[in-house]
Amino acid sequence: MSAAARRLLYRALGIVFGAAALPLTFNEHGLSSGHPPWLTLSLLLVCLAGVAASLIAVYRIDHPRGDELGRLTREALRRGSVSGAVHHSPGSLWQLAGGGALMAALAALAWRPGSHSTSVFFGLCAALFAGGAILLRRANRTPRELRIDAAGIHSPDYGLIAWEDVVGLRRHYLEAFGAQSEALQVCLRDPGRYIARLPAWQQRHHELEAASLRRYAPVLIPLDSHRIPADLAYATAVSLRRRAVPPFVNDWEPRMDDAEIAEYLEARSPLAALTHADGADDVLPAPDFAVRLQQHAQAVALAAASQRRQQVRQRERQRRWHEGAWRRGLIAATVAAAYALARAYFEGLLG
Repeated sequence: MSAAARRLLYRALGIVFGAAALPLTFNEHGLSSGHPPWLTLSLLLVCLAGVAASLIAVYRIDHPRGDELGRLTREALRRGSVSGAVHHSPGSLWQLAGGGALMAALAALAWRPGSHSTSVFFGLCAALFAGGAILLRRANRTPRELRIDAAGIHSPDYGLIAWEDVVGLRRHYLEAFGAQSEALQVCLRDPGRYIARLPAWQQRHHELEAASLRRYAPVLIPLDSHRIPADLAYATAVSLRRRAVPPFVNDWEPRMDDAEIAEYLEARSPLAALTHADGADDVLPAPDFAVRLQQHAQAVALAAASQRRQQVRQRERQRRWHEGAWRRGLIAATVAAAYALARAYFEGLLG
């Protein structure tokens, strides 16, 4: 499971446990008259522990990994390939199975004649956990591998993308449900051949019908699900692509149209270089192409500088959040423990 998916899963678990803890916190009479007071307090402590465990899991996912990323990039460049498969760890499967068993046990404990709402809620949560565990187990049986090597990009969706058809590469970041996911944006020559390999519903979902009719168009290669960092995939792909003979747009941007890409590639093709050496100037690009290329380079430099400033500010906010996380956790644990002790005292559980 990718980091973004696990982050969403743990946040959803925290919301579920928090929603279950709210009625137990503000209900002064317990679950019902037929339940002992210690059961209400036990369920409340379990829900609070679930919220704390979810927050800790999210914190560990967001922990910085700069040194590890640099080491992986150096190894991939030395090896000449990088790969990753969509494979969910056994820990995630056991977490979902354990969560389902716990919710089922809570539903059984909360069941009393005439009071079914709490039991039904825990039963629905158990069904959701069980369904997630079944889906993860089915996904592990057929792992989808993404590999970048000397032959090209082996994508589980598009098949083998040869380096001769790759004219541009770019890191791409997606924001969905408050989480950021990473992808590799690949500009292809004659993209219709590769887009046709996707199912029709997937082409409509990603709005690729118009891109398939263009001469040059980008496609997205997801990286989060394969657990490949964007910097690692981009550095390896650019290094391998530059070894191929056909020309390559180093500073490619999605805003470049087909005519601009074609002029860029024609100006850097081996045939154009050979003809220029023989003294034939008729095949050189138009004079305004150099001006447009310079303007494009300046725009790319400004956009890159703005993106770097945003990344620095985001890393600074994350660093401050991580530095104060233990204080917030300690305060929350103290408040929860004080409330549990007060609740137990007023219920007469402490004598």
